[in-house]
Amino acid sequence: MFLLNTDSYPNKFSDGTHDSFMEDMARLLRTNYADGQIILPAIVGTGFLKNHLIEEGLSIRNLNFALAIDFEFVRLAKSEIEEKIFQLYFFLNNSDFRFTLGSDKEPLKPSAFSNTILLTNDMNVHGHFGKNDSVKVIIISFSLSWLQKNSFESYEWFKPILALKDNDKGLLLLEEPNMTDFNTASELNNLLKPDAEFIFTIKTDAFLLIKRFFDAIEKRNDRDMHKSRPDYFFEMVKVEHKISEYLTANLPVIKVLSKEFNMSDSNLKRHFRIVYGKNIYEYYLEKKMNLAKEMILNEGKPVSSVAYSLGYEKVSSFSKAFKKMHGIVPSDLRHHKNTETQDI
Repeated sequence: MFLLNTDSYPNKFSDGTHDSFMEDMARLLRTNYADGQIILPAIVGTGFLKNHLIEEGLSIRNLNFALAIDFEFVRLAKSEIEEKIFQLYFFLNNSDFRFTLGSDKEPLKPSAFSNTILLTNDMNVHGHFGKNDSVKVIIISFSLSWLQKNSFESYEWFKPILALKDNDKGLLLLEEPNMTDFNTASELNNLLKPDAEFIFTIKTDAFLLIKRFFDAIEKRNDRDMHKSRPDYFFEMVKVEHKISEYLTANLPVIKVLSKEFNMSDSNLKRHFRIVYGKNIYEYYLEKKMNLAKEMILNEGKPVSSVAYSLGYEKVSSFSKAFKKMHGIVPSDLRHHKNTETQDI
């Protein structure tokens, strides 16, 4: 078992020559840290960690490795004198690694909520990577001063965070997977490799991912983003788990869910939208129709079989819901996919 315990990552921003997290990691792994990268020794696993400073206050890190050991790390919350740092995570595979945030004891898995998450260095993070875990994560770090310098205060949801009274509060936000962003993050994963030369695409991709995330949050109906606190986040993740149990059945009414989680109907609906950016039924239906698409394309199941297995009594009702979500009836899905492949 390897344990990394640092009170600086990512609280002290890399200046291009000093990166406390990477330096601590290299010492822990008994290997070298040079040119912003670490190559894992064979006893630990295979792969690398690559960090690149784009400009002052903005850097990007690529974690791309498979482990041969168990590994834990602890990051303590920033001190009062340290600057707020934001980190935008893009999880590019379904890694089983687990982590806890703040004082919460229940471990979270990235696959449990989203492939995109924004958090700040105001809270403790305790992570665990298991033997044989494969990790592909792009992390874009940016400081509060960098956001101010680049006029991010134009976003309404972000204004309360810029206020001094909110500077010592942690922030957790997530956005549902977006194929365009996933492809952009995957491109960064391919570009940020050992000995790779810096090219302009890295900088433009990082800017695009940050802007798209902020744009997506800005479009949410609930502007009360500053009330998105870790305790609500954890509770809403539990609600999301419960909703996912009903993908092959009918979703319970809000009153049943709110009673189970000891919340009022209004609080449940409001905080779910803050965390997931959609109301509960919209989220449920989108996830249900994405599962249907996977069952048809990847598992080769007939449309009628998929409809009944997802709790629909009539295939026509399922087809109507599917078309509303994906813009095509499910019976034409395979043909449409084959046509797209031929065009490529």
